[in-house]
Amino acid sequence: MRQHRPRLTPIVTTIVVAVAACSGQATMSQSEAEKQISAALEKQVGRKPDKVTCPSDIDAKVGETMRCTLTADDVTYGLEMKITSVEGDDAKFDIKVDEEPVG
Repeated sequence: MRQHRPRLTPIVTTIVVAVAACSGQATMSQSEAEKQISAALEKQVGRKPDKVTCPSDIDAKVGETMRCTLTADDVTYGLEMKITSVEGDDAKFDIKVDEEPVG
């Protein structure tokens, strides 16, 4: 029997968010990254994932990446967040959800 797979892949989307400057380096907090990823996925597929988990803050520098996970309907997927541009206090990033679930 094939398990119902949430329609989350492939998703690549660009998000613009404000970042905070600490010690001269702009960063996006772990909680803000999780919140923004969740909101982007809701906009893309019509509902928020049950949970988004990122391991840490991310430097708002072009090219920086971070691996996170999302859980929807008890299925966990990996995703990559990549900073694509930074202008002043705003950073744009893309997210790409893995095609296959974790594990």
